[in-house]
Amino acid sequence: MTTNICISPALVKDGWCQCGSDQYAFCDDEDLNNLYIRKHVSFTTICDGCTELIPVTVNGRYETDETESDEIDCYSSSLSFNCPYQHYHICVSPQTNQFMCLPLEKANDGDIDCLGGTDEPKLCRSNDYQPNDNNFQCISNTGELCISPVELCFESRCQDGTDEQFCDKTRNITIYSSICEKWYEDIRSAVENFFCTRQFDANKPTMIHFALALFALIILLIDDSNERIIHSYQQLTYIYIRDCQTKLNIYLLYSTRPKNLTKNYFIHIDIYEKISFTYRRSFLIPLKYPFLPVHRIAVQLHIPRTNDRQENCLDQPCIHGQCIRYSNNSNNNTFCQCYHEWTGKYCTIPYRCTCSSDSLCVGTSSNNRSICICPLNKWGSQCLLHNTICYSNQNATCQNNGKCIPIDENIVFDKPFICICPKGFSGERCEIVDNKIILSFHKDIILPQTMFVHFIRAIDNAPT
Repeated sequence: MTTNICISPALVKDGWCQCGSDQYAFCDDEDLNNLYIRKHVSFTTICDGCTELIPVTVNGRYETDETESDEIDCYSSSLSFNCPYQHYHICVSPQTNQFMCLPLEKANDGDIDCLGGTDEPKLCRSNDYQPNDNNFQCISNTGELCISPVELCFESRCQDGTDEQFCDKTRNITIYSSICEKWYEDIRSAVENFFCTRQFDANKPTMIHFALALFALIILLIDDSNERIIHSYQQLTYIYIRDCQTKLNIYLLYSTRPKNLTKNYFIHIDIYEKISFTYRRSFLIPLKYPFLPVHRIAVQLHIPRTNDRQENCLDQPCIHGQCIRYSNNSNNNTFCQCYHEWTGKYCTIPYRCTCSSDSLCVGTSSNNRSICICPLNKWGSQCLLHNTICYSNQNATCQNNGKCIPIDENIVFDKPFICICPKGFSGERCEIVDNKIILSFHKDIILPQTMFVHFIRAIDNAPT
């Protein structure tokens, strides 16, 4: 039971529940984000198959964010595929293991028509308003009913084998873990990707909207040998609002001096999203005059807002990797982006990654050290050290669920960290609440497709 007491702000979100838990196991001083979602309707949670809003009484009846969702085509709108017919939605046939269009009236009718039970998402949903990872439903009622996708195509958990029957058996590489792991995302079939991306449908992230993107820039000095030796590299954390107009000076050194004049050298730049480790783009900067001992190059990079234009290719015989086309090269140059623990020009050289388990290993340097992209709270060559600047008593003041980002040591800045504020807040520490207007309409009002809203600013003492 919750208690009506006053506590110090220092005890909020300190890992210990001071105020007690409610009937849904939420703690007032620890689960602030979840409590807000459970008590406030958000457009992005309406009719998504998960009941986030704790029932409230409206006109004598209990209402949630899923009330009457079965009466409209909500389910199909959450998928990235389209069926050529109206009132149908996409799923995978248990008979053919291929995509099919299922009539909408068969969704949420209690009968499983699609592989994994994707037409019956409520059967694997939790009724206690807690997130649930198990959203792949075995068709057979024996054994486990709902399982997590973390072992799809690796270790079967369904007695009927439905969690493996759709897996691609024609791949020439060995899968050492679930096909849903991030390092396999480029070799998945369309059906496998359909099930893997659904895992975020049930275990939904905390609904805090950040308007800023963080990127990890990996700048490599590489030669053109079959080993594709990385002579030196630099890594930067890039934040648009802070670094867009900032010039960064990077120094890359040859691993052997004097350098080997029989080789060609170039600069290769990879860009990843810092939080999710999603690959965005790669850029190629050739060094045109290899006889020069020193090069000075000025480069301006364009980081795309989305990664939907990533271009694959078939030019390179990438044995344990995939062929990727450089984004900035007019000659259509390509390279092999190697899978986990493979390197070399054609991804034929194995190596052991020594990065921490929660980081991303992107290659190995000339001295056989792994090149790691660390999560925000880690640092060091292997991401084994915790960054405490955002968690000390002096600096843990990004308010209103703002995200604290340590300042990159390569960037000159007058503060040791920066706060990235969620939507609705601003200020150096997200302490300012932005103005907002909330419009709501009665359910009996028929809304048009387009609405015009006029804002009139009133100024004190202005002439009338």
